[in-house]
Amino acid sequence: MRFFTYLILFLILFYFYCEISLFKQVISVFGLWTTLIFVIAKSIIVYQFAKKQIIKNDRFMQQEETNLKGIKLENLKIEGLSNILTTVGVFLIFLPGFLSDIFGGILLIPNVKRYITKLILEKVFSKTIIVSSKTTTVNQFDEFIEGEFHRKNDE
Repeated sequence: MRFFTYLILFLILFYFYCEISLFKQVISVFGLWTTLIFVIAKSIIVYQFAKKQIIKNDRFMQQEETNLKGIKLENLKIEGLSNILTTVGVFLIFLPGFLSDIFGGILLIPNVKRYITKLILEKVFSKTIIVSSKTTTVNQFDEFIEGEFHRKNDE
């Protein structure tokens, strides 16, 4: 247990070291005032983007409450996970530092977000079924279970 605590502490300290080193490099190349203007402009632009994204997510959730029966569960999971990744990307951009800006910006790219969403859905929403001696992975979206059931109270 202590190993993981020290590992997390090391990773946090290493992250801060990288952020400070990168910040010093950017200041040496562009100058202090240019870097500060860039950081302030970035915050304003990200605030506007985050505001639009929050409104879009709110409208999507209100629409889903009324049209829930006509929408496939797969589309709902994809859109919900995409909204979560966008929120994480915006949060990373709001954090101070250039590395978090880079990771947050990468998460906001639609193709990257689509790829990560697909990857997460394949890993999280698939399960392994053992049939005789073979192991197969079945996607939960395509799974249909037919059969009968009896409640214990009915017997």
